[in-house]
Amino acid sequence: ELKYNQKRKFAFEHYEAQVLELEEEQRTLRETAIKRFEKFLDSYPDDERYSPDTMFRLSELYFEQSYDGYLREREAYDKIIDDWDPDSDAEEPPPPDFHYEPSIATLQRLIIEFPYYRLIDGAYYLLGYCLSEMGESEQAVEEYEQLLAARPGSRFSPEVWTRIGNYYFDENQLGKAQYAFEQIL
Repeated sequence: ELKYNQKRKFAFEHYEAQVLELEEEQRTLRETAIKRFEKFLDSYPDDERYSPDTMFRLSELYFEQSYDGYLREREAYDKIIDDWDPDSDAEEPPPPDFHYEPSIATLQRLIIEFPYYRLIDGAYYLLGYCLSEMGESEQAVEEYEQLLAARPGSRFSPEVWTRIGNYYFDENQLGKAQYAFEQIL
């Protein structure tokens, strides 16, 4: 058992270092891609063929960047909480929040400027998801409803109806929740 635990610890430490190295490389590549996409959009803001795809991918990269930042903040927060003494006079530190503002702004621009974009349902879905994660549930439902109006047969429809139903259920609007859940069936 001791040998097993030693081998396991060695493997974890060995691979953990590689994972951390790859994560840092991924951050660098993501930042480079973001800069290139931003430069493209500055040069070609309304190119019908390429700008919508660029905006969509840029919003995904912003999302990944924001989520990665949240995870790093969460790790630091967990360490602080481990050291925090609830019996002390110090207030409990607040947990980190999601910050998807760059994704939200890019997706809103995409939806306004290219309403007939082939992946518009994905743009609405990601926009609604980001808003929901930031505590803007009512606005998220509005975006989900826009998705359903723009693309009623979207592959996201079952998930969107579930999210809408859950929102109305949590708001104790059971009739609307029931209607949303029935749409899934």
